[in-house]
Amino acid sequence: MESHPRPAPSGANPEQGMLSTISNEMVRIYKNQFGRGPTKTRTQWAGPDVLVVTLEQTLTPAEHSLRRLGELGRLRDVRLLFQYAEIDLFCEPIERLTA
Repeated sequence: MESHPRPAPSGANPEQGMLSTISNEMVRIYKNQFGRGPTKTRTQWAGPDVLVVTLEQTLTPAEHSLRRLGELGRLRDVRLLFQYAEIDLFCEPIERLTA
């Protein structure tokens, strides 16, 4: 993914609007990919060119079952596989909104 400098805040805080839009885009992607979206999201800068999107309560019923069985490694692997398979889908909104 190409690096983009952090936009400078101004006026009515357009940066916060961009961060909210990124959060909303991640909710949309998760709903489309996993059948349900997170209950809470937060997007924050972690440096001049690093964003962190925190998603809460994203597990599907099947993933909850894996967790109950103690299959945390498999749960992580399945989730990472889905994300890797659709990496462009997850990256596109960030690249578009931070350009």
